Amino acid sequence: MLKHDKSRKQVALETGRAGVAGLLALIAVSAGACTAEDIYRNVQQNHQRECYQLPVPQQAHCLSLNATSWEEYQLQRRQLESQGDPTF
Repeated sequence: MLKHDKSRKQVALETGRAGVAGLLALIAVSAGACTAEDIYRNVQQNHQRECYQLPVPQQAHCLSLNATSWEEYQLQRRQLESQGDPTF
């Protein structure tokens, strides 16, 4: 039973990220004062809070899934753009 609950929490965490990101983007557009970097960092902070809601053995893995700094993200994004990646 406990294993089933952990899986449910993981699914909620994974699906919740997209909702949180969308909400933050909407708030940022509405406010007009947030930069893309602010949004990125807020999404990361929310993800970290969600990770700490998981059982301790799962927290490190969860945190590692979203450990890319803003600078690393920008570098990766520019590289993909220069390669013509259609997702950017």
